[in-house]
Amino acid sequence: MNLNNLNAPVLNVLTFVLFVRISALLLLLLLLLLLLLLLLALALIAMKWKPKQKRARGRPKKNWMEGIKQAMKERNLNEGQWEVGSNGV
Repeated sequence: MNLNNLNAPVLNVLTFVLFVRISALLLLLLLLLLLLLLLLALALIAMKWKPKQKRARGRPKKNWMEGIKQAMKERNLNEGQWEVGSNGV
């Protein structure tokens, strides 16, 4: 019996497995590069974007806390009820 003939199918399987792994890694690398290009393109779009209107000058009409208080009033919540679990949630 020749040992080279017995090892031939094993070598074919190993080379196929190696080929599949290398192909998968190359595909993953290609996808990562495409994702990077997409992120760069979005960054360029965001940097070149200009709003259609200018922001109003001076103090905003409503600050953050006033918005929170209005949202709480619409939901019939008091100041102590915004903690987790105090209203049965």
